[in-house]
Amino acid sequence: TASPSVVPSASPSATQSLTPSSLPSASPSTEPSQTPEGFAWLQFLAIKMETSCIICNDVGTDWMVNHGKDCPSSDLIASKCNHNANWVQNKYCRQSCFNAGFGYPGDMCCQTASPSVVPSASPSNT
Repeated sequence: TASPSVVPSASPSATQSLTPSSLPSASPSTEPSQTPEGFAWLQFLAIKMETSCIICNDVGTDWMVNHGKDCPSSDLIASKCNHNANWVQNKYCRQSCFNAGFGYPGDMCCQTASPSVVPSASPSNT
C-alpha cells in the first residue's frame, strides 16, 4: 500500500522494514532476533546518521577559552551542557556535549574523531 495502515495485520510482512515501529509489541518475543547478513542494518543506520547529521563546533565559554580549557577534557560537560540555560542558549562545547550524551535539543552532530562502530566495506589506509 502507499501509506501505512493503522490496523495491525494478521501476520508479519514478507519484507523487513528499515524503520522501527514507534509502538511496542503486544507481547515480547521469546526467540532472539535474527541478525541480518553482513551487518546491513548497522550500515544503513550509519549512512542514515551521516547523511542527516550536522557539523557541530566545540567552542567553550569565554572563561574556558581564556583559561586554556578545552571542551573534550572539561569536567563541566555532565553538569552544564543541556542542564544550564546559558550553555543551552549559546550551545557551548556542542560536539563534546553531544558525544557525552548531553546534546542540545534538536542536535544530531556528526561523529568526528571517534571510531566507527560499523565495519567498513574495505580497509582504510590509516
